[in-house]
Amino acid sequence: MTIWKASAVAVAAVIAVGCSSDDDARPTEPRTVDAIQVRAETVEETFSQVGEIQPYHDTALAFRLNGMLASRLPLGQTVREGDVLAVLDKRPAETALRTARAELAAANAAMSLARLAAERQRTLLERNATARASVDEANANLATTQARVDAATVALEQAEDALSYTELRAPHEGTISAVQANQGEVVASGQVVLRLVTEERRHAVFDVPEVLYRTTPEDATIALQLVTDPGITAMGTIDEVAPLADPSTRAYRVMVAVNANAAAMPFGAPVLGTLVVGQDQLARLPASALTKSEGGSAVFVIDPQAGTVQRRSVEVARFDERFLYVSAGLADGDTVATTGVAKLRDGEQVLVREGAR
Repeated sequence: MTIWKASAVAVAAVIAVGCSSDDDARPTEPRTVDAIQVRAETVEETFSQVGEIQPYHDTALAFRLNGMLASRLPLGQTVREGDVLAVLDKRPAETALRTARAELAAANAAMSLARLAAERQRTLLERNATARASVDEANANLATTQARVDAATVALEQAEDALSYTELRAPHEGTISAVQANQGEVVASGQVVLRLVTEERRHAVFDVPEVLYRTTPEDATIALQLVTDPGITAMGTIDEVAPLADPSTRAYRVMVAVNANAAAMPFGAPVLGTLVVGQDQLARLPASALTKSEGGSAVFVIDPQAGTVQRRSVEVARFDERFLYVSAGLADGDTVATTGVAKLRDGEQVLVREGAR
């Protein structure tokens, strides 16, 4: 057993010596890496959120008096300001108007007679042919009939207004987006009959968090892009901002006026709004260049003269899907390794792949 053990040890030693000699004799080749030269550039910090396209004006329209709906325009009809949208049965209002006109005519006739009587009593009083009490009574009767004329005049104006209220007119141009009553239906005063939305002007509505609500300037410009068709874009400006947060979501509603290409964005469509919240001078590097150091993030900087790499700590300002943005630790012109950084060591010789910079 002792002889076999000694022989095994001797063979292992010979193999080890042979291997060691081969490794020492084989020269170490530089590791090939990709690299990029640092150039500071202006990088925008953006905030994006999905909202919804809504009409600039969405107006619920109702009659000012009760009545039976005689006619209305169909759903989807485009109208101009002042166009008649719906009509109530006019017969009750026309009857009330005729009655008011008759009351005014009767009041005017009574006032004419009272005026003649008052003038006659004043003439008789000048001739001492009547008593002062008769004159006072005639003047009081004239004042009463005058008041009756005034009341009848107001009643006539009200009747004329009531007749005009039987027609529901468009307060602005737009499209009928909803119909909530049909011909022959009796509607009450204030009951919504139609909804009218603006067709050309539109809002992009977003619910934003408090931090953005407090920091966004009122004159900010928002880039808009349809989620379902990213090729359709527009620009918008902040038009309205809710002063209070929603009690359930704690978000603030912001309405952005779509300044151009609004017609290409249909109502109810999801829209992506992007706001530039800041700009910085940063060095953009591929995400593959990032490694770690004792102090945190680091990259390997290549010495172009010696062909070696050195780990250098950096401050990373932000990330995106492909790049990292360095705010400190690098200077313009530095060459940074972008591949194989997990295997690199300080002082290691590297060879930059041709065309990789």
